[in-house]
Amino acid sequence: MKKIIFKLLISMASIYSYAQTINTEWATEINETFAGIDKNKIPYGLLKDYAMEFTDLSVYNGFLTDSSYVSKGTLKSIYNTLVMARVKSNIKSLLSPKVFDRNWKKIRRKNAIVLSRLYFKYSQFKSNTFPNYISLLIIKFMINM
Repeated sequence: MKKIIFKLLISMASIYSYAQTINTEWATEINETFAGIDKNKIPYGLLKDYAMEFTDLSVYNGFLTDSSYVSKGTLKSIYNTLVMARVKSNIKSLLSPKVFDRNWKKIRRKNAIVLSRLYFKYSQFKSNTFPNYISLLIIKFMINM
């Protein structure tokens, strides 16, 4: 019985440590893709095309519709998309997602309705950017040994 409990604890610890591993593939790939862009010229410091989108931001354009209902999960997805769209790290109005979540939990009160909103301006490429304004250069090479 002790061996089974020990094995169970070991397997749980390995699963927990695996969950703590950070995958940097996305960041590396997106940074390489946008390496040639002068990020200082991007208005607001947020570029939608740079983000991994957790939700479609175009739905939340300031006009209420039946598809723009926002739950806590949707609000977090919107916020995380905005954080991923950040091309410069010095945007003071964007808190880390952990701080955002902690603030959300801190202001909630029993028997009260807490209203929350997000208002950010972000940039995005025009839909006809490629191939009219930006060309894609794909370089393939092979090394023979």
